[in-house]
Amino acid sequence: MIYTEKQQAAIDSRDTNLLILACAGSGKTEVISRRIAKLVEEGTLKSSIIAFTFTERAANELKARIRFHLEQLQPDDPSLGDMYVGTIHSFCLHLLKEIDPNYRKYEVMDEARQAALIMTQFNYADGINKGIGLNRLRHRSRNGGYWNTVGSFINTLNVIHQNNISLESISDIELRLAVERYRQIAHGPPNYFLDFDQIINELLVKLKTSPAELENVRNKFKHLVVDEYQDVDDRQEELIALISNYGKDVAVTAVGDDDQAIYGWRGAKVDNILNFEKRYYPVTKIEVTSNFRSTHAIVEIANNAIRIIPPGKRWPKDMVARHCDATTRPPKFVETLAEKGDVQLRTFESDE
Repeated sequence: MIYTEKQQAAIDSRDTNLLILACAGSGKTEVISRRIAKLVEEGTLKSSIIAFTFTERAANELKARIRFHLEQLQPDDPSLGDMYVGTIHSFCLHLLKEIDPNYRKYEVMDEARQAALIMTQFNYADGINKGIGLNRLRHRSRNGGYWNTVGSFINTLNVIHQNNISLESISDIELRLAVERYRQIAHGPPNYFLDFDQIINELLVKLKTSPAELENVRNKFKHLVVDEYQDVDDRQEELIALISNYGKDVAVTAVGDDDQAIYGWRGAKVDNILNFEKRYYPVTKIEVTSNFRSTHAIVEIANNAIRIIPPGKRWPKDMVARHCDATTRPPKFVETLAEKGDVQLRTFESDE
């Protein structure tokens, strides 16, 4: 693998916290995996490395890439061992189970499980102590639709989590009772589920109220890599800052692209990546802006589209369409030119 100068700089950076601004198609997974493998080769304990990914699928890809590089760098011991590579929610539950054995009976409730649980427990009837009671809130959703009610309730749960709203402060009695019943059904017997929001809250409370446990966590880990950093929400960011002590006890590598922040509707805060240098000082910032996926015409359209965001709301940077020309000696990176048909404008008479 031949790396660009910026990619290699990101792989080799060691003395500070690190912000990697990786544009679309820039090979960020390759850079992260190589960087982690190099840390292990240099003597970092595998068990002291955390790598947060946005999805389990991304985690599996990152694991495979790290293993590939470890096979090259230290073929006698290429396994990941006790290194954690996965979602932040799975990590939280794993740590909760280590801290408190009572959490060993719980499982992660992903979005599909959450929606299924809410649908099966939709109604609440007087005199029957079961169900969430969304039938009593249905008239408040758009058109009073069943699916709209389920979606609105899930969004409400997310807002309650993001803003750390207590049950007692919810003035709407019917809504407060629905949230309370949902939590009893989801978190109590026989389900013992913790949804994504609840898992992070539980771990935050545990670490904040137990300085000894927090110190143990900070002593155990040395490197924390966070992929898709532009998509972390405030509670996730709070946990990252708490575990790492703002990068003072655990070195933080944030990887992402503010131009690809698309999850603001569910609580993600692009300000977290824009203000990373201020919170985790000292920070080395490296812009990996070579797009190996697209031609220059497509990349320029993307650049023009994102430049409308005003200064201060994004990092000023431009992607460049590049590829490695292996026919030269030494190989060099050159611009990937467009071909006819790469970009098309089409219009239609109807939505169909």
